[in-house]
Amino acid sequence: MTALQYKLDTMKARALTEEERAFLAKDDEVFVDTGEFNQTVLAPGWCDAAPRTGATAVKTIYGARGLYEKVYVPDENGEELPLIRTAGHRATATVFVPDMEEGELQERVKRALRNEFGAGLVELWNLRTSPTRDLRWDVYFERKELVSVGGPVDGRGQLHWRVVERDCQARGVRDGHHRLFMGKEPKGWSISFELHHPDVSGAEIL
Repeated sequence: MTALQYKLDTMKARALTEEERAFLAKDDEVFVDTGEFNQTVLAPGWCDAAPRTGATAVKTIYGARGLYEKVYVPDENGEELPLIRTAGHRATATVFVPDMEEGELQERVKRALRNEFGAGLVELWNLRTSPTRDLRWDVYFERKELVSVGGPVDGRGQLHWRVVERDCQARGVRDGHHRLFMGKEPKGWSISFELHHPDVSGAEIL
């Protein structure tokens, strides 16, 4: 197993004054304390919002968001502080391989990574597999409105939710993949999954 060496970089930086922070614009590059250690350790990031009074909204390159009263910028005359450097990137993927057993799928994924990147280099943090049913779905976004139906009952009108607009997002999506659409529907719309029925021509076959 190859030994992986990690180290902290250092940089000379100074904290901006409150007046200086007021001039920061969205997406300006800055550095902030990670807050994870018993000393100041900087992480690179950028302003995540327009200037505001008080704390500055920052998002680090590692995905953490927060409000910071101390924001640093490089300065040759500043204090030398530890800086977390990026060791690499994490990839998250959902892979579907038809007609393959669980054990074989895991082994072949590991072998492909080893062959591509070299033995002892890839840290495989999570490899889970689950069976997928042989079903296909049609995915729709639907917009509904309350409409009056029929006559009044007990002096009150009858209301019913009716689909007034329907937008097909995908046809024949394999079971499991339809979940990728959940939470993506526009405001005021709902999502609908229906079993996929391939269109069959009614023409005579000679």
